[in-house]
Amino acid sequence: MYSNVFNYSLLVFLCSMVLFSDLRRRILNKEDIRYRIKEEKKHKHLFYALGLLVPIVIMVSGLLFEKNILNKILIFIMSVEMGIIWTIIQLGDTLITKDSLGKAWYTRISTIEYFDVLRAKGRPYLVFRKAKSRKQEMVWLSEHDVKPVREHLSALNISIKNK
Repeated sequence: MYSNVFNYSLLVFLCSMVLFSDLRRRILNKEDIRYRIKEEKKHKHLFYALGLLVPIVIMVSGLLFEKNILNKILIFIMSVEMGIIWTIIQLGDTLITKDSLGKAWYTRISTIEYFDVLRAKGRPYLVFRKAKSRKQEMVWLSEHDVKPVREHLSALNISIKNK
């Protein structure tokens, strides 16, 4: 019993950390926002609705099958937080602030080695890589975002990949 309470408490704590980080960047430190990259995907709302099924199934099954009231409360809170995080991931804007870049998970600008704007399937993407990482991260861009994103990231002293 106590291990379940501990596990659910840990998950609630981790989800709360992600939500507070995003809340701090979007609302409390609003003056630090340099640019918002708005995604305009065609099937954005369909994938959003399908992704919400996961926290809904977790919440319903947890409320129906769990006997401990503390676990039920923690499962409910965790499911709501997971739904909010999924909403940020699917419907939120990517932010470029003074010190970070991202959507729900943020990358510190000081750790970015380089960035570039590449085209794939006829659409531009912002591609960047952290200094000690092997993989590149990609962010959707619209045509009118390309020039401002390059200017803002260049102003933050991030090098442009020249290949």
